[in-house]
Amino acid sequence: MGRLSTKKHKWTKIEDEALISSLTELCQSGWKRENNIFRSGYTTVLEKELKSKLPGCNLKASPHIESRLKTLKKHCDAITDMKDAFGIEWRSADCTLICYDDDVWDDWVKDHSDAKGLRNKPFPYYDELCFIFGKHRGNHRIVEDVSDANRAVEAYETSEYAGHMSKHKQFKVSVNDEANGHKGDDMAAVAEPERFS
Repeated sequence: MGRLSTKKHKWTKIEDEALISSLTELCQSGWKRENNIFRSGYTTVLEKELKSKLPGCNLKASPHIESRLKTLKKHCDAITDMKDAFGIEWRSADCTLICYDDDVWDDWVKDHSDAKGLRNKPFPYYDELCFIFGKHRGNHRIVEDVSDANRAVEAYETSEYAGHMSKHKQFKVSVNDEANGHKGDDMAAVAEPERFS
């Protein structure tokens, strides 16, 4: 027997706005736990909220709302990762990722497939989704290997900020921690240096 094909729903701006507004309300009314996970049944509540806000709306918790939330979270995560990447600019005024160099973009998308399709396109709900999904919008990025961490440290040491350490740790680099059984291939988080005037 053949598989039934279902037509994928194309979300409208009004539906997205109603969904994000409803999610924000759920966050504020205790549906989101401290660990940024929603309580069981929240998509059913969202379905009812959307029916209330958009009479005639036929969006179901599954598959419509769950699928849209997954897509929005994926895009929010991708933007958070890209905002401070070399050659990529986040314009807050119009909530758009800008990249002028095709090679820079192609290299980024090669390793970060969730970024595909986000170049030069507005993502007006970024701030709201960071609140909803508990994303930090700071200048932090994940370093993929130790050599990246070393390059980041070298770049800092040769920058105008060298020698201006704050009270907070500027870099957290974990390498060759043999006491914990690691052999130098650890993931390391690197914070961008603070700007000093």
